[in-house]
Formats: sequence, C-alpha cells, structure tokens
Amino acid sequence: MVAKQDFRFNISDFRDILKQQGGKCFLTGRELTGVNCDADLIIPLSQGGKVEKENVCLILDSIRELKRYHSLEEIVAIAKDIVNLHGKRF
Repeated sequence: MVAKQDFRFNISDFRDILKQQGGKCFLTGRELTGVNCDADLIIPLSQGGKVEKENVCLILDSIRELKRYHSLEEIVAIAKDIVNLHGKRF
C-alpha cells in the first residue's frame, strides 16, 4: 500500500501562485489583495481534480462558491447566459 501524501497550502505557495497570476484573480483578472482573495482548485475534486499546488488558483472570495462547484468552462457558459440575458441593459 502506498501512503498518500497530503498537500499543505502555505504562505510560500500563496506568494508563488499570486506572483504566477500577476496579482490577479484566476477567473476575473481583477486585482487581488490579502483580504479579498481565497485559494481554490482549478479542477474541482468533483471533476477529478487533485489537491496539489499545480491545481490551486487564487480567486476573489466573492466568487469562491461559484468556482468551488464549477469548472472554468462551466463558469464561462454561465457568464455567457447572464450576458445574453442582461447584457443589453449595460
């Protein structure tokens, strides 16, 4: 039996990922600060994603729940539906 190695997200990982993302949210491109961001998985566990540094992204905490349960492709499809329904007003 092979022992499972648990990934532990730490401040060094946070800094590395924040730099890799240019200080911007993975989904929106908006600026991240220490108080408005959260870490989440790029590929959710429900879709076969793994808890490892390469699968972690930083996002605005206000959209955390959306990212937690949907893939990037699903989020884009949802955004497209919203724009199609409401975009003409803006």
